[in-house]
Amino acid sequence: MLSNAFANKKRLERLRNQLQLSSKSKNRLWRKIVMAKINNQADAVTFTVQDGTVHREIIELGKMVTEGDKDNREAVVARKYFRTLFGGNFKRGRFDDVINSALNYGYALVRAVIRRELAICGFKMSFGIHHMSTENPFSLSDDMIEVFRPFVDVLVFEIIVTNDVTVFDYEIKKLLVNIFLEKCVIDGKVMSLTDAVRVTIQSLITCLEDDSSAPLKLPSFIQEGK
Repeated sequence: MLSNAFANKKRLERLRNQLQLSSKSKNRLWRKIVMAKINNQADAVTFTVQDGTVHREIIELGKMVTEGDKDNREAVVARKYFRTLFGGNFKRGRFDDVINSALNYGYALVRAVIRRELAICGFKMSFGIHHMSTENPFSLSDDMIEVFRPFVDVLVFEIIVTNDVTVFDYEIKKLLVNIFLEKCVIDGKVMSLTDAVRVTIQSLITCLEDDSSAPLKLPSFIQEGK
């Protein structure tokens, strides 16, 4: 009974913090997430196709991100980024080609871990920072996955593009589960992507409590290489 009462109290506190988070903090949080994602995309370009020019272009675009990303720099970068990684004719989306199938599966794996951590911490997942839709009960997880996507992109490149894979099958799914073993840097420490999700979500709690974007901790690639 006591544990249930504590869990309910935690959920109510978290809900109150989510509801009271100011628009200013939401916009700053989203800017921080988008900038970190774009920096990771630039590094992903370096680790895969080794295109220094595109790397620099993406970094410069990242510097232009405003609070709330009102100019949608995220989308501008995405077009350049995916075509650089997967070819000029590549179109990102819910298509059934092998690359999109692998990306969607990898993202789903990471999103599931994020949702689990958010649930454990008592978050109301329908209340997002940027993604807002009455039809989406998981808006917050869709916000928090963004900075983790480039890690999936690199793994998909290594599995699919490097090996000229043309069929998305069970063996590819098994290889994509290795995303949880991928290492990153967060808060000055090297750890697995799974542990990094935990650190990020824990830091988000502090952001809500302080009504500030400053405490948010986000993952980046290990700079010596993957």
